[in-house]
Amino acid sequence: KDSERLYLCGEFSCGTEQHTEIQRAILQENSGFAAKRFVKNPHKQEVREDFEQFRLPWMLYVVWQKCLGNRDFRELLLRVPADVTIVEDTTCNHGATATLWGCRNRELRRRRKALEAELRARYQRLTERERKQIVNIETNRINNVGVWEGQNNIGKILMLCRRCLDGQSQPPIDYRLLREAHIHILGKELIF
Repeated sequence: KDSERLYLCGEFSCGTEQHTEIQRAILQENSGFAAKRFVKNPHKQEVREDFEQFRLPWMLYVVWQKCLGNRDFRELLLRVPADVTIVEDTTCNHGATATLWGCRNRELRRRRKALEAELRARYQRLTERERKQIVNIETNRINNVGVWEGQNNIGKILMLCRRCLDGQSQPPIDYRLLREAHIHILGKELIF
């Protein structure tokens, strides 16, 4: 249904009946966010013990599949300039992998929050929708502040996929590692 839910299914991909049922529950949720909150979190103890060993190539594989199968996403990614860096801003995330997948920039967050308060006070007479639009535009103009801390692997994966799409090549997915992980989705082992 979407790449986030496929990624989550990889955490529960041993091929057991229990993992297959967890995967079905993940896929029944309306979004990846809901699947993580209502299915993954209550089943954290059932996550594959070896998942950390293959999670990066698994995410690269998942995002690449999205690039191949979702024209709108592929075209959006190709519109990103080749010389920029995509950063997954996880400043407000408190999960254990926030700085694995993204980066935190607390100073940027503080500056944007201060400007948001100022704008909300200045534009009290506008509708909430109009205020939100102004806040969104103006706060997102603040960028070159603070230091980004984290690995930002999702940003790197997105730009790698973008370069591969642009150059009509394949990303360097570690298929050997994925084969050795014996990843099962809904009871069937994926063949890489």
